[in-house]
Amino acid sequence: MSKQKITINNLTINLVGSVISGKNWRKKLEKRRSVLRSQFDASQYERPDLTWYHTAFLEYFLFLYDTSIYDRENNRYQIEKLLNDAEEEFGGYDIIILWHAFPRIGVDERNQFDFYRDMPGGLEGLRDLVKQIHAKGTYVFINYNPWDVGTRREPESDVEALAEIVSALDADGIFLDTMDAANLQLREAMDKIKPGIVFEAELTPSVRSGEICTGSWGQGSIPLPGNVLTLKWIEPRFSMRGVDRNSANRSPLIALGFFHGMGHVLWENIFGWWNPFSLEDRTMLRRCIRLLRAHRDAFLDPNWQPCVDTLRPVEVAAHRWNAGEKTVYTLFNSSGRSIDGPVIRLPIKDDMEIYDAWNGGKAQTTPDSDGQVIVHLHIDPMSCGCLVIQPKGWPPPISADIASLADKSSYYRVRPEAHLSRPVKPSEPAKPNEIPNGMVLIPGGKFVMKVDTIFGAPPGARYTHPQYSYASNHGHLTQELNMKSFLIDRTEVTNAQYKEFLNATGYKPKVMKNFLKHWIKPEGENSDPRLWQIPPGKENHPVVYVDLDDARAYARWAKKRLPTEEEWQYAAQGTDGRKWPWGDKYDPKRCNGPDGTMENDESIKSSFGGTTPVDAYPDGASPFGCLDMSGNVWEWTESERDDGHTRYAILRGGCYFRARGSIWYMPGGAQPCNRHAKMLLLYPGLDRCSTIGFRCVKDVEE
Repeated sequence: MSKQKITINNLTINLVGSVISGKNWRKKLEKRRSVLRSQFDASQYERPDLTWYHTAFLEYFLFLYDTSIYDRENNRYQIEKLLNDAEEEFGGYDIIILWHAFPRIGVDERNQFDFYRDMPGGLEGLRDLVKQIHAKGTYVFINYNPWDVGTRREPESDVEALAEIVSALDADGIFLDTMDAANLQLREAMDKIKPGIVFEAELTPSVRSGEICTGSWGQGSIPLPGNVLTLKWIEPRFSMRGVDRNSANRSPLIALGFFHGMGHVLWENIFGWWNPFSLEDRTMLRRCIRLLRAHRDAFLDPNWQPCVDTLRPVEVAAHRWNAGEKTVYTLFNSSGRSIDGPVIRLPIKDDMEIYDAWNGGKAQTTPDSDGQVIVHLHIDPMSCGCLVIQPKGWPPPISADIASLADKSSYYRVRPEAHLSRPVKPSEPAKPNEIPNGMVLIPGGKFVMKVDTIFGAPPGARYTHPQYSYASNHGHLTQELNMKSFLIDRTEVTNAQYKEFLNATGYKPKVMKNFLKHWIKPEGENSDPRLWQIPPGKENHPVVYVDLDDARAYARWAKKRLPTEEEWQYAAQGTDGRKWPWGDKYDPKRCNGPDGTMENDESIKSSFGGTTPVDAYPDGASPFGCLDMSGNVWEWTESERDDGHTRYAILRGGCYFRARGSIWYMPGGAQPCNRHAKMLLLYPGLDRCSTIGFRCVKDVEE
């Protein structure tokens, strides 16, 4: 770039225009960098215990609900394959983030720290997982959600709670979700329990914030050619990795990050939506990470030069990085076509050699005047290149031209059929003229089922109809169904009814964590639920703290089953398309729970409340006479799905609890008939909630 206009804002340096030319523009740019550095406190970058983070190029987003991570049968984490695959493909990960709460948080009163405590094996189990990751030389970050202000409050500050989790897990860093800064209070608190904890922001920090927060994601903020990240220009040890969760083609962003000396975040399970890195993406990432690690010394060059001249300034940009006698050039082709031919003119001494580190081998050059050569390159469209100049006699530099990866099925999107619920086994049928006590008959007929809204979470957190392969489409198609007659419980199953089941069967789940957590357990009687007592006055309240399998066990004993999602909505809504079981307007006198459709009203505060008797709202009955089909507690449906990466089931009806204060909570409160919530399933101790119960259905002889 021979003519430049220097414009510096908070995040990027823009080098476009035609005001300053020749040596002057770069001289002025260097002067500006010197001034900014004199005002920048780089003490955090000088700390030996944070040095490793400067060249952490590859980060993995580990969604803890991924079925590949947790072995349900043996109740153990299984991280070995993921770590071994990473070594084979990329030489291992530098960082793994343990993501734990969103999008589940908000379904009950548990806060973000409770989610770590209730993961399989609790904090001790997670510490063992961290130990396995550390054994591979990989660092582990936990996640902090500053927006979690509407759930159960800790008796201490978030900073103190974070310190406890970091200490318990032996974590190495904290990912600051939705944040672009950290403060000295957090720094001081972490240094007391484990010096060297890294703070990584989701958003790009300002120059001032970068003094404490020494790295971040580049989520929509990797500069295009002609622009440079201000923090990276002032302090090249600032650690950034690109990320684009929703893209189907990540290769251009990976290449652009490499051009700027930045790595990438490998994130495929997007809160329950599988968006894999393709074979092409993984190959690009593999090549870029290989070169970033090989020349990590150069990418820390305090005097690196952005936007050096090329012979194709409209199409190809270049940066220059030095490390001793070695010089590295990164290049990016921003055009939509391949470049073949002369790209850049470089000075070269007789005792130096130029290598094409991207394609392998010595670079093709032709002599030019004044001791310079013209370098000819092939660069694919929206891709990158790399040149290395080094003394003759040195071993050839590491090349990105490495063996291709073997294709794997996990590199592809999930087939739509994977989102179909598993087949439902019929119950023992009832005779048409025999209606068991406590049940109502739902007559067969045509039913138009429409689920307009799911809940206000990002696309990946939502349930996707089988016809859709992308998470940007969030709903069901309208379906016209021919429903068979069936029987359904008039009310949610109560504590008293569940107690009867326990006494009759001696049922005891394999994992007892949080099972009937609200019941009273006599001293020393934690292992036999038959000896537990219902809290006084709660006999006729819905049973909660039961997971999907606990509900199924009761249903089998009662010679019933759980309702499908279609059956549940039909019983709640009838055939006239009403919004609420009782009509088209929310009425707080007809249900236990605030209006769950008001999630965008920031004036509404969290509503904790509690369960009520299952027959407390007779005026809230559905057209068929079912009670509490909006509010009181969410209800399990027989809708379990497993796409090979995430298990989930559909909840219906809403509940008494609603967390407020952030758009990121799973909406609560009483929900309309046409809303459903995707409940990610992982571990019984986590899946059992104070806000989820169930009711049963029974098939009818035709």
